[in-house]
Amino acid sequence: MWMGLHRLALKALFSVNALSIFGYATFSRNTQLLVKYPWTQPIFEGSYAFFARLQIALALIAMVSLLQSKVSWRWIPAFLTAVVISLTSELSGTTWGLPFGSYEYTDLLGPMILSRVPYLIPLSWFFMGIASYAISLAIISENSFSLFRPLLAAWILVSWDLTLDPAMSHLAPFWTWNEAGAYLGTPLLNLLGWFVTGLFIMLSFETIRVRNWLLQIPTSSFVVFYACNLLLPLGIVAAAGIWEAIIISGVCYGLVGIVFLIRKIFWASPKVLTHFPIK
Repeated sequence: MWMGLHRLALKALFSVNALSIFGYATFSRNTQLLVKYPWTQPIFEGSYAFFARLQIALALIAMVSLLQSKVSWRWIPAFLTAVVISLTSELSGTTWGLPFGSYEYTDLLGPMILSRVPYLIPLSWFFMGIASYAISLAIISENSFSLFRPLLAAWILVSWDLTLDPAMSHLAPFWTWNEAGAYLGTPLLNLLGWFVTGLFIMLSFETIRVRNWLLQIPTSSFVVFYACNLLLPLGIVAAAGIWEAIIISGVCYGLVGIVFLIRKIFWASPKVLTHFPIK
């Protein structure tokens, strides 16, 4: 049942992301079409909020159903730690401007915690955090505590934000920056804040030994999930022609690939080699 729900949610997530990219490329980049076809205007106006909330909900369902099918309720401590850490960072950021810079969420993502952070935001930190950690774990799968594994996982998570932030704040109005930043309108402090917050989440995963049950799930499931979530911001920035974000994120993912190859050639254990390939 759970795997069936996972597959259904993942297919729906891909469809919603593809439809969102199509809508952005068609109407947001060609607003004259809204005048030419007036019936599309009310649909367009409500689509930002509807599809964004649906996207996060489907991603959460896809991740939770995957974890539930493989490890039952063992994922709950990881969920709680990721939500607490990310919410603390987000509340600090929207209140004092640290660790991300000074920004505010709009109402497009729905009801907010303390009128500052949408309830959906910590959930996205969890499901992308666990996917990033799982990919890192496939590369560095030693049973003992490893500092390099959380560092690599945080890097993978930040690589997602390299297209996410320009897409969702510069090209779409889901949050706004009070001061324009050097990275496509986003402060460079935001990237550091993402890395630090992500690192704390990954260290919490390392501390509570998430790896003990995460290795029971094929890495391919997390790679597909991560790629499906990357599709939306990547498609939006591509439609807008912001190739800098695509190139920079591509370089970051390339470095992850290089780390994987180095591990495979020089330090990989049989466990790493048998666990990583997509099945």
